[in-house]
Amino acid sequence: MGVADVSENGVALGWDEVKLSHPLFAGDTLYSKSRVLDKRESRSNPQRGIVKVRTRGIQQEGKVVIDYVRSMLVWKKAHAPTRGLFPEVSE
Repeated sequence: MGVADVSENGVALGWDEVKLSHPLFAGDTLYSKSRVLDKRESRSNPQRGIVKVRTRGIQQEGKVVIDYVRSMLVWKKAHAPTRGLFPEVSE
């Protein structure tokens, strides 16, 4: 459960607080919601940052099937390889 702008521009560092609260079956539809909890610069690589995100997987009846926090090492936009994966956003 992720999106190209995060998954292809970052490296997973770890998962925490993983809760599998409801089964998911073949044929179910899975949706995900993510929220950024924290961000900071990488101490060892100033071209990258560390982002902490909470993600929830929700099936078609609205039941949460997974809830977890993940940390990722990501490129800062100014240093990222050019692959067209950073969407433009208005500030």
